[in-house]
Amino acid sequence: MKPVKSLVPLAKWLLRIALVLFIIARYINNLLEFNFNSIPFILAALLFIFGFLLIIGGFMRKASFTVVSGLAIFIISVFQIIGALQSGHFEAFTLLFLQGAIGFYFMSRGNLG
Repeated sequence: MKPVKSLVPLAKWLLRIALVLFIIARYINNLLEFNFNSIPFILAALLFIFGFLLIIGGFMRKASFTVVSGLAIFIISVFQIIGALQSGHFEAFTLLFLQGAIGFYFMSRGNLG
């Protein structure tokens, strides 16, 4: 069976939306604390910003927003993965790995479809 290549743009948009919804669901409590001295708050705020820039980048002709947002999400995810591995949270590791993989995908592919 051959892949349906006409559905690739829809799949990319579903990835963008799923990543933003995941970020909202996972980090909304950290963001509601509103503590600028807290590292979890800063990471959550950065993920929110770059998640929404990833959506905005999908509407632009140039892939700058998409690539920068993917890179930022990937770097933040790697930082969080290191923390999860040090504390022994395997479940958190798997979720963060998925988040980082989607960020890496958009960093490497941009808006190409």
